[in-house]
Amino acid sequence: MSRFAFLSAIASVLLLAGFAPASASTSEKVAGEPWKVAVLAYRSIDSTRERWLPLVDYLSERIPGRGFALKILHLDEMGEAVQRREVDFVFTQPSHYVAMTYEAGFSSPLATVVNRELGERSDRFGGVIFVRADRDDLNTIEDLAGRRVAIAGLNSLGAFQMQAFELLQHGVTRADVDFVVTGQPQINAVDAVLGGEVDAGFVRTGVLEGLAQSGRLEPRQLRLVGAERRPDFPFLTSTRLYPEWPFVAMPHTPAELNRHVAAALLSLPHDAEVARRLEIEGFTFPGDYRSIDTLLRELRLPPFDQSPELTFNDVWQQWQLPLLGTFGLLGLLLAVMLVTMRRRNRVLQRAQDALQSSAAEVRKLGLAVAQSPHAIMITDPVGTVEYVNAAFTQQTGYAGDEVIGRTPALLQSGQTDPEVYEELWETLNAGETWSGKFVNRRRDGEHYIASSTLVPVRESDGAVTHYLSITEDVTEQDAHQEHIRRLAYFDPLTELPNRSLLMERLGQSLVSEPGANARHALMLINLDRFKLINDVRGNDIGDRLLHAVGQLLVESLPSTSTVARMGADEFAILQPSHGIDDHAGVSALAVAERIGTLVAERVTLDGETFSLRASIGLTLFPECSDESPVQVIQRADTALHRAKERGGHQVVFFEAGMDEPAREQFRIERDLRLGLDGGQILLHLQPQVARDGRVVGREALVRWQHPERGMISPAHFIPVAEQSDLILSLGRSVLEQSLALLAGSGNAEAEWTLSVNVSPRQFRQPGFVRDLRDMLAQSGARPERLVLEVTEGVFIDNPDMVRDRMQELTQLGLRFSIDDFGTGYSSMGYLRRLPIHEIKIDREFVQGALENPQTAALVEAMIMVAARMGLLVVAEGVETQAQAEYLWSLDPSIVQQGFLHGRPVSPD
Repeated sequence: MSRFAFLSAIASVLLLAGFAPASASTSEKVAGEPWKVAVLAYRSIDSTRERWLPLVDYLSERIPGRGFALKILHLDEMGEAVQRREVDFVFTQPSHYVAMTYEAGFSSPLATVVNRELGERSDRFGGVIFVRADRDDLNTIEDLAGRRVAIAGLNSLGAFQMQAFELLQHGVTRADVDFVVTGQPQINAVDAVLGGEVDAGFVRTGVLEGLAQSGRLEPRQLRLVGAERRPDFPFLTSTRLYPEWPFVAMPHTPAELNRHVAAALLSLPHDAEVARRLEIEGFTFPGDYRSIDTLLRELRLPPFDQSPELTFNDVWQQWQLPLLGTFGLLGLLLAVMLVTMRRRNRVLQRAQDALQSSAAEVRKLGLAVAQSPHAIMITDPVGTVEYVNAAFTQQTGYAGDEVIGRTPALLQSGQTDPEVYEELWETLNAGETWSGKFVNRRRDGEHYIASSTLVPVRESDGAVTHYLSITEDVTEQDAHQEHIRRLAYFDPLTELPNRSLLMERLGQSLVSEPGANARHALMLINLDRFKLINDVRGNDIGDRLLHAVGQLLVESLPSTSTVARMGADEFAILQPSHGIDDHAGVSALAVAERIGTLVAERVTLDGETFSLRASIGLTLFPECSDESPVQVIQRADTALHRAKERGGHQVVFFEAGMDEPAREQFRIERDLRLGLDGGQILLHLQPQVARDGRVVGREALVRWQHPERGMISPAHFIPVAEQSDLILSLGRSVLEQSLALLAGSGNAEAEWTLSVNVSPRQFRQPGFVRDLRDMLAQSGARPERLVLEVTEGVFIDNPDMVRDRMQELTQLGLRFSIDDFGTGYSSMGYLRRLPIHEIKIDREFVQGALENPQTAALVEAMIMVAARMGLLVVAEGVETQAQAEYLWSLDPSIVQQGFLHGRPVSPD
């Protein structure tokens, strides 16, 4: 067999085995000082340090080793530190990062920050162009040409560069605008606009909303230019959206460290204490910063601010015809020369072609095999080694002369399953390629995991002449995969299986067949009052207690059981077949009782015994053939909640019907979501009557016309809506229908008012005032006919915000009524401070006033307070003539509402 044919066969085998040369990568590993994280300071050094120090502490805690140190640098300092490689990681604004990719060789970021602004999360941001609201001459971006515009600085992406790019797209260059640098913070630009020093200002998105929420800006003073709302972005923006700040590794940092840092950043919980202190929602996968590269190029900002070099295209455009003539002449001369040379050398060329091609192929294949980063070994048909490359020596420690002439058995460690070798020879003897793993031994005795591909090398007639082995050391890769598996399936604190692994084993138990009618048991265990111990004794004692309880459970149960930590102070026990039917229940209950006793008596740390009590929810499974792991856990969780409701420290066995309230709530939430989309939510109106019999108002009461269950009372579905996000959609639907009713034919000119209930959660939404203003404008309804009923509970949280919103809506003409007055947060102070028009006396007081003197005294006091403060009084729940006469005897101006005067009916 010729050497060329032999190496050609090897080449085809390499392609079959997926072989490809790989360049070696090296990482410099220097022990010493902590890894330095540089953060760009766009505020003061101290405030920036105070904000981002928790992030560095978090990285030091999550990644053992040298730890991390924080460096706060201004823009110029940052560039110098990066050039001198004095820092290891950089957290900076996007345009600065793009510039550094050209100047310092930055690669893709490890992560992009997800900001939290006014309760909203976003990994993108944009820029805003604003003017004073009274500037009617500035309506479009083109109107900014020739104007004075306030900016934070030329290096500010959100407060200059984004807007300048948008101006450029509309034909307005930087030279067309007189930019006035007001510096940070960006409120300086707002003050300059409001003070008339400039015509317009640039800030990043969220700044104006934040100033408005803090009371430092009245939104009506400003107007945005070119603003629009982008999908999945909470603020109005005048520009495109760009990715948030990147977290970048310097080129010299080790790849393994970069992977740990990226994992730590991406796993930062949005609701963790460190995220709250950082005022962020965490980090996400790196954004696409090419849009910022384009922005900097078109604005000719660093690093694209230098005059472009003369290019071939420039030369071509200027000298196209002369060059074409010259190239044509040269081409003709060259063609004549080539024809002449070809005629003279044709014979010699044919003779040399085959030899040169063979020599090149031989050399190429020889270098590929010799320099491959994978260990390559070639044996004869009986397994005697004939060749090994340098990577084999580096991997095993054996030099070529120590191996050639021997068999690969010298690498065997005795740790590989004999069935692996049997399968290997069975595959090779069949003339096929084999791939698998061995536990091999190096020359120094160290074991390693070898991932090998063995291929038979054939002659043209099909006869096997050699075997080729290509091997990679995957010891670290397998260890890393095992580490990832541990993170995915085990709790790091207790080293017990976590919820994911429990769900997997639950699924396996459900599909297994241990015997006819055999039942398994699942227990959920919650440590009563553990939070108190954790708060009093500290997290360290709490963590050690959880670990001790986990070990106690493992030691107390057979090895066939699974003990898992579900999270916080909750554990789970999965026990295989407990017997059949009733016997399974008795057996599982006995185990649960024994566990409760063990936890109460045997948890000791450093000689101190802790008094713990456990609530245990227990269920058997399977209940049916198609049962899922989620259903099993739900039953056990329902039983656990029942044990907690009964005072804790007991075992509760799941019983049929125990989970019916939860199921009913789920059904209502599911059907209500469909009903909101399907037009099933209706309004019924109940009249509000003055003493002379006139209907002076009506209250809009929501009803649900279910297609199968008929009319459903709000008492059944309003509480469910309040616990989910449905209350927002429901409240908007009621407002839209109410406004359409007020503006409809026959009602538009009427004078009666319409009262609509607004939930506290709906009222606190950031866009509530704006949305209601838009709905009023779209409907054409008169604002003065709309009365918003709110309960006293709405004033508890953020009373200043509530006051501002009520005043803003009152200025539109709306009026406010306090519903269920006296039953909630009863403070007379808010009656004086807030723009309230009326109070509604709850039906409980109205119906009890004639029977209970104390209730009557409260009613009279409410009416007296309202009269003194000039408030209208509406009495709810008036059902008898006696109640009506009593109330009107106290104050003839009282408006009454109740079954006596009319039941709620459809407006149709």
